[in-house]
Amino acid sequence: MVIRTDLYSSPPSYAGESLVTLDIKETTSTLVFHAGKNVSITHLAISSSDLKTTSTQLVPLSALSYDEVSERATIDLKQVGGGELREGSKGVKVWFRFEAELEKSMHGYYKSEGDADETGKKPV
Repeated sequence: MVIRTDLYSSPPSYAGESLVTLDIKETTSTLVFHAGKNVSITHLAISSSDLKTTSTQLVPLSALSYDEVSERATIDLKQVGGGELREGSKGVKVWFRFEAELEKSMHGYYKSEGDADETGKKPV
């Protein structure tokens, strides 16, 4: 995972990329994962021989849905060639690019400040 934090933007924000490798234990047409309500996934790709190609496929963002109550996102694989991941598949790669504002909620990746030093400045 790579995260770039910009404390000087207004409001402060972060963006990053993550690559997750999965071994599929049972056949599925959806992937469900935790996604904080303030995080926006901007790009999504998947690579698996189950999806009719050994190359990486961009996943349309329309295949992604959010449940804000449970803070989970779901990828509908029926919108991707092949439509499912089969039991026993190894090394399935899912790549995400994401961005969000830094919040002071102390939930997930957040902004915090330390005590003021002798000059009155607070470290972030």
